[in-house]
Amino acid sequence: MDDLPNDRKALARQANHWLTRRDAGLMTAEDDAAMRAWLEDSPAHAEAYGRAESIFYAIATLPPAGRFPSLRHRRGTGRAWTGGRQLRRICAGSIAAGLAALAIVGLDLPVQIQADAIAPTGESRRVPLPDGSTALLDSASAIAIDYDSERRIRLLRGQAAFTVAADRAHPFVVEARGGTTTALGTRFIVSRIAPATQVTVTEHSVRVQSGSGSRIVRAGASARYDGRGVSGPLPVHLSEADAWTRGRIRFVNRPLRDVVAELGRYHRGYIAMVGQGIGDLRVNGVFSTSDPVGALDIIERSLGLGSYRIGNRLILLHS
Repeated sequence: MDDLPNDRKALARQANHWLTRRDAGLMTAEDDAAMRAWLEDSPAHAEAYGRAESIFYAIATLPPAGRFPSLRHRRGTGRAWTGGRQLRRICAGSIAAGLAALAIVGLDLPVQIQADAIAPTGESRRVPLPDGSTALLDSASAIAIDYDSERRIRLLRGQAAFTVAADRAHPFVVEARGGTTTALGTRFIVSRIAPATQVTVTEHSVRVQSGSGSRIVRAGASARYDGRGVSGPLPVHLSEADAWTRGRIRFVNRPLRDVVAELGRYHRGYIAMVGQGIGDLRVNGVFSTSDPVGALDIIERSLGLGSYRIGNRLILLHS
């Protein structure tokens, strides 16, 4: 899919050319005169330059040169340029949020202290449990294991898929955010990524409890709970819900904002969007959890987007 007309794309490329040369301090007097002539040639030229500037100059200054790789700008065609000493500027809000997010992932000390098993960002981890059950941890996920009086797992962060060994005398319970999921069958997923905890059942059934609310959830359905109780169950597409357990992420007509958030969980860096309406673009596809940057490259090309990048650590998609 290509949302931008060819003439607008060409104008955007030319505007970015002038903007980046000027910002990098590469403009000669002849270049400056040529840029002024180009801007005055058509209102569309000035409009394209203004769009490029609004993206590039919502700025903050990063730490001194050498602390980060050079900033690169890419269009969906794959063309790229590498700037000079002043190309250390990028959108202020996104930079601040990105660095904060990286700090949280790297320094989540309370979770690390409590956890018995952690899957780092960009990796999954299969954890054998003492009773023969298994827990498959998704990227940036952590659990604590308590088998003293019962089979109890605390999901501290992220999401995990549980395959439960039969033992009627000892219930298998997963606790997250004050609610519990008790296995009545063999396989289910608990996720605390969204504000409400979600429980998805892939085989047999579970009992979900939170506060005074309780629901039986059967295979092919999910329920959510928060401090107000349990909602659902509702049917789900299991091929999408448990795709991550097979190293895949599946998107069906999902808004780009959700796709970026999901890919960001598998990326050792920060991904954001800049520009009005960009988050509403729709995405369909199946991507590998091991290559979120490759997935972004495909999405970028298919939607006719561009990106500003500091290596692959920080990626800002723009229209």
